[in-house]
Amino acid sequence: MKKKSSSKKERKKKEKSHFLLLGGLGIVLVILLLHIFYFNFDHPIDDAYISFRYAKNLILGNGLVYNPGEHVEGYTNLLWVLLAAPFIFLGFDPAHISQIFSIILSCLTVFILFFIAKRFTGIIGAFATSLFLVFNSSFVIWTTGGLETSLFSLLIVLFLFLLFKEKFFLSGFVLSLAYLTRPEGIICFGVALFFLLFKKNYKGAFSLLLPFILIFFLHLTFRFFYYNDILPNTFYAKVVPSNLSYQQGISYTKWFLKTNFGIFSIFFLFFLFNYIKVFWALYLLVSLFLFSFYITFVGGDSFPCFRFYAPLIPLFSLLIGASFKESLYTLKKKAEIASILPVIVFVFLLHHTASSKAEESNQNRDYIPLYEKIEKGRKEIGIWFSKNLPKDTKIAVGPAGIIPYYTNFYTIDMLGLNDKHIAKQGSKGGILVGHSKFDSDYVLSKKPDIIIVGAAELLEGSPNIKRVSDYYSWISKIVPSDNALLTNQKLFEGYRLVGMKIKEGFFLPLFLRRDSVIIPDGERIVILKD
Repeated sequence: MKKKSSSKKERKKKEKSHFLLLGGLGIVLVILLLHIFYFNFDHPIDDAYISFRYAKNLILGNGLVYNPGEHVEGYTNLLWVLLAAPFIFLGFDPAHISQIFSIILSCLTVFILFFIAKRFTGIIGAFATSLFLVFNSSFVIWTTGGLETSLFSLLIVLFLFLLFKEKFFLSGFVLSLAYLTRPEGIICFGVALFFLLFKKNYKGAFSLLLPFILIFFLHLTFRFFYYNDILPNTFYAKVVPSNLSYQQGISYTKWFLKTNFGIFSIFFLFFLFNYIKVFWALYLLVSLFLFSFYITFVGGDSFPCFRFYAPLIPLFSLLIGASFKESLYTLKKKAEIASILPVIVFVFLLHHTASSKAEESNQNRDYIPLYEKIEKGRKEIGIWFSKNLPKDTKIAVGPAGIIPYYTNFYTIDMLGLNDKHIAKQGSKGGILVGHSKFDSDYVLSKKPDIIIVGAAELLEGSPNIKRVSDYYSWISKIVPSDNALLTNQKLFEGYRLVGMKIKEGFFLPLFLRRDSVIIPDGERIVILKD
């Protein structure tokens, strides 16, 4: 009877423990959702629509292309493009679907990471890991940015889960999907393969290698024969090795580490002391170092909120969680006051992360509404163009996502992401990463009907030359490709500067080719400079 009573108590204790565990994890996920809605992008960023345009052309039978008939790989997220295609085919708005899908993916990332952390660091470390992640504004903001960030984060974490369980074939397959989502996935593969070979686990290395290398070479073969290249066009357009690029990359990485970790760096002392010889810890450290080196090498990113580092936040969080747990354990052995120390430090952790690093948080609160306003305006422009201009209209733009997606017009991407000629030009300088290659003579030689200089931003008020001049003066200092166009005499010889009234109280400045026949309702256009 005593044995039955004892086993019954143990069972109840386990059930209570599981209930508390799942309840705590549920609270963490609720915090994540609240944080996502607090910082939510109401409208995905422009670059996301480049991927959606490739997906749309695919379902229309044009192939994986930006412009029908032109085989240019202007994306680096093949899996994300393929996942978007069926939803676009079914008539869903890719903006909303991508955001809903990404929120689900981020929740799954937190869920899997929690159990990885629990295995290595216990309950305290698991909750510290999860809380650090869900309060991180970079991770949260890019969940609803419309890009592949959340998918890449999930696949990396799932890969780690399988790798640490020594499910090498499955981990290799998942890692190949991560590579198809972001090419940086190959870094995780290289580090894992090295460690397995170093430990003389040749069977595990082969099991990891087989699915990854098969999909890698299939993709490389497709790229070579379909796009006639071995690297995506975006690599040529954005990666410009130079002293300026390296300086920008170093500043990007330093600012990321400073605003995201700061005082948490002291926990790494405990972590290094206790985990430096442990396989999973070494794997994370080496992977993060190589990822950081790559991000620094390419110059970081022009978007705020550390988009390139966002998928790595789960890995950093796991190290922070382990460090936090070890620091508490070490301090608890030193003094009786440490019995309340976990509560004090835990509250401090919540305060630090909930404030979301005040300076960065203020930037984010300013940044998101600004981008939402511009992106919504671009959507209105694209829809208005598609309804009022001929289907064979040819346009040239800098932001090559939203307007081209909604118009389906032939589009010249003036920053070269989707144009081989521009992407393979030499760098011509500029302060924005990925904006240093352009060719204004080439753009003009293509004779687009419309050239949109600047951010394709709706300006408030009635069309007037002073407002546009001020806007162009400001934008020319930031984007060298726009400055090159505005200082090219051929532009004014072949085009008229007009203000197009897209909606009441707002207009779009653009250059309209003089001999173009696409002019819509005359009341909608005000000629600003003939």
